[in-house]
Amino acid sequence: MEKSARSTQSAQESLVKFNLDNFTKGFLLDDELMGGISLTENGEFNVYILRHATGEVLGSQTFPTASEAIRTMNQVDRPWSFEAINKCGDCGPNGGGSCQGKGCKKLQTKT
Repeated sequence: MEKSARSTQSAQESLVKFNLDNFTKGFLLDDELMGGISLTENGEFNVYILRHATGEVLGSQTFPTASEAIRTMNQVDRPWSFEAINKCGDCGPNGGGSCQGKGCKKLQTKT
């Protein structure tokens, strides 16, 4: 393998990507854009990319499975960093984890 091909491959491997464990816990961010995956009311997965300085949505597409949404988002070649939504981790069904239910969206009631 040539040196340039190796450096390109290692650069791609070091890019931050979504996986089945992290896509619900944060979003991807760089100097210009933000991207994420949200769950829709009908159980589908919406991939979105927006310009965070203006809030302008540059693209959005819905997929029937998380795997398809993750695969599509991971094809966007940007120098992403992962930004966690909160520092609690997985709150679990009873608000466990490090947040002890204080910041867990699962425990908050809709008003």
